[in-house]
Amino acid sequence: EGIGYADFVIKQIPELTLAGELRWACVPVQGMKVGALEDDDCDDCFPRKKKVQVSFTLGKGSYGTMVIRRMLG
Repeated sequence: EGIGYADFVIKQIPELTLAGELRWACVPVQGMKVGALEDDDCDDCFPRKKKVQVSFTLGKGSYGTMVIRRMLG
């Protein structure tokens, strides 16, 4: 289509400009720890469900929710 990154930068209408940082498609996940599977302690919220604590570190600008989404398939 002949559209480039610069086509999304509209200096005359800054509130519509999509200028920003590019993000890496794959990022390293460091210090991943997965705790033990436990019963959820909020039976009113999630009856008969389990929970697990997960911790990890990502670089600046990365989304932890995307890591969890990929872990859960």
